[in-house]
Amino acid sequence: MSARPGNRRKAPRPAPWCAVPRTDGFSLIEVIIALAVFMIGALSLSVVMPLATKRIVTAASQTRASELSAECAERILVTPWDDADLIAGSHNDPANPRDRVYYVSWAVLDSVPVVNCKRITINVSRMSVGAAALAQLTVIVPRAGAPE
Repeated sequence: MSARPGNRRKAPRPAPWCAVPRTDGFSLIEVIIALAVFMIGALSLSVVMPLATKRIVTAASQTRASELSAECAERILVTPWDDADLIAGSHNDPANPRDRVYYVSWAVLDSVPVVNCKRITINVSRMSVGAAALAQLTVIVPRAGAPE
């Protein structure tokens, strides 16, 4: 028996409550999961950014303190042996505060580590002379022309 074009049976339609796989677009669950992953990443960045900024500011501050201590050491190395800045004891830079923030001070010890030498320890701190040093540099200055 041959089938006539008009007598063809149509495939039964699935009931409306049956799950039919869709191939177009995203489902709501996929969108919610993608947004949740994105939000976790964005929140992680919002926590990390202030920490990174603080580290950068601290590094810049320490770099500037190191520059100031090296500058002071260079100035002290060309200072004459009998100058008031090289008398044993503590000294403060007359230009304090440098950059309105940094305080430079140094301590001079006579005959350390050997006779006819001076050990100068330079400290650079932030906000006050007595604060913790951001940079510390030690210089040994020998007496020029001293007998050995």
